[in-house]
Amino acid sequence: MPVTTTPTRRAERREATLIEIRDAARALLAQSGPDAVTLRGIATRLGMAAAGVHYYYPSRDDLLTALIVEAFTDLATETITAGGRRRGSIHAWTEAALAYRTWAMNHPALFELAHSATATRLKDRPALLDAKDKAVRALTDPLAAAVASGEVELPAGPPVPAALQRHFRRWADAAGVPRDAQLLMFLVQAYTLVHGAVGLAVTGSLPRELLNDDVLFRAQLAHVLPHPR
Repeated sequence: MPVTTTPTRRAERREATLIEIRDAARALLAQSGPDAVTLRGIATRLGMAAAGVHYYYPSRDDLLTALIVEAFTDLATETITAGGRRRGSIHAWTEAALAYRTWAMNHPALFELAHSATATRLKDRPALLDAKDKAVRALTDPLAAAVASGEVELPAGPPVPAALQRHFRRWADAAGVPRDAQLLMFLVQAYTLVHGAVGLAVTGSLPRELLNDDVLFRAQLAHVLPHPR
């Protein structure tokens, strides 16, 4: 009798091939940058026909989207896990920020791809948008919780411009957070500092003596926060 492949076995083989393709793409990305990530290049690396890679990822953009979604998902998972160890305190945000930096320093090519012009071009793809939002909220949620608990007092600042408040209201509704313009401004400033500092370290844009200096990063985090109550 002929041997047939069960649906479960076919699904397992498909998933294994998808993982193999993404692994090859990440290797090319780390070795030679995003321009090297092509379906033909991956097929050559894996000893497959180009049509075989096209079967799983019809276009280069589909493959890049999968890599970026996976990067944001992994980054968010690491950040959320670290923050959860100190849940309910300002230390949760510090631990989350440190985990965010550690992941980025350990996966510089993926971090840069996830925040590149390519990612911006693909940003309207729902899976990518959801994964990016999760990575952002992995950093902002612990800080919002510390404010809500009363452990951190919002810093005094100038009124948020009306035009910006309209954007903040849409963000608050999408993220399910309070429509508090001062709180959202605080979260954006904190996220911008953390992400910017990490990005400078990943790209080597800091003075070389400071590139791997955790002490500097911790000091920057401390300067973001108003004095805790």
